[in-house]
Amino acid sequence: MDGLKLSGKKGDSSSYSDSSGDGLKRESVVDGADSRAALERDALARCRAGDRDAYRVLVSLHERAITSAVSRILLNPQEVEDLVQEAFIQAYCKLSSFRGESGFGTWLYRIAVNLSLRRLQQLRRRGWTPLDAMDSLEVPDLRPDSPQPEREAMREDERRALQQALLQLSDAHRTVVSLHYFEDKSCPEIAEIMGCSVGTVWSRLHYALKKLKGHLSDVG
Repeated sequence: MDGLKLSGKKGDSSSYSDSSGDGLKRESVVDGADSRAALERDALARCRAGDRDAYRVLVSLHERAITSAVSRILLNPQEVEDLVQEAFIQAYCKLSSFRGESGFGTWLYRIAVNLSLRRLQQLRRRGWTPLDAMDSLEVPDLRPDSPQPEREAMREDERRALQQALLQLSDAHRTVVSLHYFEDKSCPEIAEIMGCSVGTVWSRLHYALKKLKGHLSDVG
């Protein structure tokens, strides 16, 4: 791995039309997704053929999403950059084991999530707690049917109650909530990422939401 520097540009490499027509906008999004998928397939093929520079393309396609997921799971900003780097390096080293049974992005998520959960265990053994991260902890929208202004003006005591409730969940339960609500992952995708059954994901999500809504009711 000497010489491999994972410093690709962050963000989505696809382009979108500025047209105001809804049809054209939808078409441009589809075209962008197709272009991104084609770029990923090409980069994967080049990597497997020994083109080390092609891996930077894969990093640029997925770095923002992986960083987002890791930061929400790890709750320790000082650890995020190193862990994201470690996830991409591990993926590079294991690239020959990627069979394409799931999407490359899903495979990357699995590596990053597993590393994040292991790092949390290590940090806790050293006496670290996530309480310092509570103020910046994002909470899911549990009142989607409420008017938008009301949802945006969530009372501070409600937000604080949900933050405390999230921190009381196990790492596995909180990770399911994070992947579903903030990373927009479906239950089957989360099952692949976390290496468990879809039923287990549903069970964890149901339990977590019951706990969160209970805390929200308490501050009524």
